[in-house]
Amino acid sequence: MSYAELDTVINAWAKKHPFQRFDQCADRECRAFYIWIGRNGGEHQECFQISISPMLKHGKVRMCVHGIETINDQYFHRKWFFDSSELDSKLEESMRLVLAWSNRGN
Repeated sequence: MSYAELDTVINAWAKKHPFQRFDQCADRECRAFYIWIGRNGGEHQECFQISISPMLKHGKVRMCVHGIETINDQYFHRKWFFDSSELDSKLEESMRLVLAWSNRGN
């Protein structure tokens, strides 16, 4: 499996969610989105990352969602392994998770 096999779904999702996107990380190919969300009336911002990786040996997709910059440096992380046919639904699930994390305590 390669990124080329996933890009149709990733590109369609990116059109619906215009977050900062990276296709290169250092000197290697990647697919990652950075999501900045304002809190407390925009006074504070938090950053979350969604990264997508094809698992070459296993024919699966790995997706990780992380809190990068969070209020009080709270740790957020979730990882999934799934079939490529589930990519769109997992991207939507990851976005719901980011929103839930960002709305904690509100």
